Amino acid sequence: MAGLFGIGRDTVYIGQSAEEMERIRRILEQNHIPYQYDVSDPTARFLGPGRGTTRGMGSAGLDLGRAKRYEVTVKRSDAEKARFLIKNESGPS
Repeated sequence: MAGLFGIGRDTVYIGQSAEEMERIRRILEQNHIPYQYDVSDPTARFLGPGRGTTRGMGSAGLDLGRAKRYEVTVKRSDAEKARFLIKNESGPS
């Protein structure tokens, strides 16, 4: 998967858990694998120029603690190693 950061990069995590993203970042750092990450908040999207934001619509039915989307990418040449390490590293204790 090319991921948010484009050609030459693969996504190794995409999800809504800040804890999981931090676990993955720690694994990549410990193994000297360069990475990039992005955090997006779909609840703060703009409706259009001059039309305000979705905030005016309220947050009924949304779990605001899980509203953010996290993505971690690595160079394509590091992706297989990164996925192996992420899969085989134990989670937070």
